[in-house]
Amino acid sequence: MQTYTLEQSRAWQLLLAPQPAATPRVPSNVVQLAGGIPSVFASRSDLIDMNAAAQASMPSQGFESLPAERMNAMLAAMLALPAIVSRADVSRNDGWLSGIFGLADAARLGATDAYALALNWSKTSPRFNEANFIKTWNSFDPGRPDRATIGTVIGWARDVGFDLREWFYDWAPSPANSEAAQWPELPPDLRRIEATPTRMNEADALREMNSRFAYVHRAGEEGAILYFGPNKVELRTLKDLRDGLANRTVFTKKTDRKGVEHSSSTPAIDWWHKHPGRRTYERTAFRPHRPYAPDGAPLPGPIVTGEFNLWSGFTLQPRRNSWRLLRRHLWAVICRKDQLAFKYTMKWLAHLVQHPNKSPGVVVILKSNREGTGKTTLGEAICRMVGVTHSTTLRTPEELLGEFNAHLAFSVFVLLDEVAFPGEHAQARKLKAQITADTWKINEKYKRSYDTPNIAHLLMTTNASWAVGAGNKARRFFVLDVDDRYAGNRAYFTRLRAEMDAGGVDGLLDTLNRIDLRSWHPQHDMPRTMALREQQMLSAGVCPRWAMDAVLNGGFAVERPSALMELSKAVWSQAHSSNVLTRAVQHFARAAGSKEPITSVIVGRWLGRCKFTRRRSNGETLWDIPDQTAFHAAVMTEAGI
Repeated sequence: MQTYTLEQSRAWQLLLAPQPAATPRVPSNVVQLAGGIPSVFASRSDLIDMNAAAQASMPSQGFESLPAERMNAMLAAMLALPAIVSRADVSRNDGWLSGIFGLADAARLGATDAYALALNWSKTSPRFNEANFIKTWNSFDPGRPDRATIGTVIGWARDVGFDLREWFYDWAPSPANSEAAQWPELPPDLRRIEATPTRMNEADALREMNSRFAYVHRAGEEGAILYFGPNKVELRTLKDLRDGLANRTVFTKKTDRKGVEHSSSTPAIDWWHKHPGRRTYERTAFRPHRPYAPDGAPLPGPIVTGEFNLWSGFTLQPRRNSWRLLRRHLWAVICRKDQLAFKYTMKWLAHLVQHPNKSPGVVVILKSNREGTGKTTLGEAICRMVGVTHSTTLRTPEELLGEFNAHLAFSVFVLLDEVAFPGEHAQARKLKAQITADTWKINEKYKRSYDTPNIAHLLMTTNASWAVGAGNKARRFFVLDVDDRYAGNRAYFTRLRAEMDAGGVDGLLDTLNRIDLRSWHPQHDMPRTMALREQQMLSAGVCPRWAMDAVLNGGFAVERPSALMELSKAVWSQAHSSNVLTRAVQHFARAAGSKEPITSVIVGRWLGRCKFTRRRSNGETLWDIPDQTAFHAAVMTEAGI
């Protein structure tokens, strides 16, 4: 949530769109579970009160899943209610103050007009004071457990008869579907095209076809057919289905002018395509939302008239099953018993479960030198949890960054299995841009490209020492060096997979679904691991790598009278000419096989960024190189490591 000055408020009060920002981190007492594993949800500050969540937080969760435009429209409609207008003149907790904090919470969730609406609502009170309004708005603390939320304002509106269904759930059937507002849900085996009956009467045919297919209008393109397959929803063409259903017919009866009844057969797909009761949508959309409430109850998403949401939720459901072995694998192997790393990993996974419609902006990278350490086991568990419809596994950089990427269109989780993006600068730049971009451009062969919101959670596994180009103060990569203690241990992984098959992944989902994320930000709360620092060192330019090499070797190469470059350890706490340092860096670059150009200007600028002292003596530029410890600290600071 953005804060404002009095001048900004007056200048932008009708146009401001507050964006979510870092929220203060709430300290918590880490509770130890069995085996010394820290819990990220069992401490007092992190644990969600299930009854309170069920009674109060549910409206907020539904509000969070709405598009920004619908949020803004809903807020405007509620604030126009006379009962809520009158609350602007009430100073108690159930009046103006709670309303401001509730609208500030709405801004945090993505309502872009919340600030302007709150300001205009406050102005309806004769006691309005703009400076006091701005001070109150800026004091909103999302980390306080007893704070008012947008659920407070929604509760006010509901108590005076405001119809929430109009905003959260639109039950009106499409006019084209008025004869078939409901379609039976078929078991997965019966959804197969091959399971369509070969001969049907008209009543059975409409029911059978509408249960498997729907027609979708697409602006500027030929309409498509939605096929509700056994595992996922697919887009098919009419031609494809004509071929697949060529031997399915519908028997129809017509009476001629003489009153004689005649029977005829028509291909099922053509009969259904022309029928007025055909299941039809104006468009498709992909609007992921949180699938489960904190208590595990399913959360229905917003339904828009004439629109089919391609989001089908997660395959698994949260259950209080044991996932002891999987938890220990995460704690001891993936995170090497690092409490900060474990807590961040769990909250990153919880963000996927609770906010599948938002990208965290951070890629989790699991690396190890040995194969078979169990890196991919975590990714496989998450893919199983999310399901094949909304997860995908990629094994080459081109599958993520290449020209044709339709397989990414509906994926909220992407597993990059044994992929690396090290020294290829073009790919590294494209990867960084794709991680934090607001939208991805989806290109499908022979189709018009389109933009889709970037909502993907990326998990990468690799055996490469240099996995990714992590630059200065890298904020997009959370890198973990996976423990190889169980590499190749068949008995260990057999027990682990048996637990996953017996419902362990459901238990993990239940835990992730209950973790409190209200005071957590995936980028600002990311711990900087040693593994990330190693990636930064490998990704650094020639000058920082020369300096790190000098620290490790206790000195750097200098030119002798014989014109040979030899290592000298008598280089600290003294001045060196610009030419001496430049030749030392060039010597290192040649030995490292680097093609990066090295000149005295480049070296001088880098030394200046390190804040080393420069002076002139006898017409020569000198640089004061400090002692080894201070030199190392300055270099690391400049490199952002």
